[in-house]
Amino acid sequence: MGTEGSGLGEWYLHAMKSSGKSGGVRHAAFADLRQPLADIWSSLRKSYKSLIHSGDRLWRGGILLERGNEDVWEEFRSLHREVSGRQTRSLESWNIQHEAIVSGEAFLIYLKDENGRMVGGGLFHVSRDEGVYAVGAYDRSLFDRPIGHVVQWKAMTEMKRRGLHWYKIGMISHPGDRPKPTDKELSISHFKEGFATHHFAALRFECPVWP
Repeated sequence: MGTEGSGLGEWYLHAMKSSGKSGGVRHAAFADLRQPLADIWSSLRKSYKSLIHSGDRLWRGGILLERGNEDVWEEFRSLHREVSGRQTRSLESWNIQHEAIVSGEAFLIYLKDENGRMVGGGLFHVSRDEGVYAVGAYDRSLFDRPIGHVVQWKAMTEMKRRGLHWYKIGMISHPGDRPKPTDKELSISHFKEGFATHHFAALRFECPVWP
């Protein structure tokens, strides 16, 4: 977009004039972290608050912020492989994400049960002003328990502690989208929206690679 009130920016118009093809509009869910934490908590979906309280009693939570405990990172990677049913990513890509944690550009929120077994976790990348949900892994046998809710809230409080302004929760699917989203995609979107304070439209288009 252009500057405030100026409409579409030059980059967009240039792309469309260069044989760009519009791909429609998508929507993204964000949480405004500039508000007081109490106000962010109040904006959560009502049912999530009791689930987070319940999860805090069920699980032991932790934050991996440094290289100090590589065993935790390996446990998260193993959990991801287990719930996926296969190795979906190269070891190199996992190492890159771990290095992002070491350099302060990411952090891992993880939860363990009373026996010390990891039941879920989420990796979040951060910049100076914004955080984004990168990858998660959750024990599928515990989907009736509040795991993802606790991970998201702990991540939001960590982003708030770091002074970030926005948390990009992710893209949102709607029933009328084309192509039509699956029931799973709609369910995930419903989950994300429970943490959002704002929704923003994202223009999509395709254009040839410029020389």
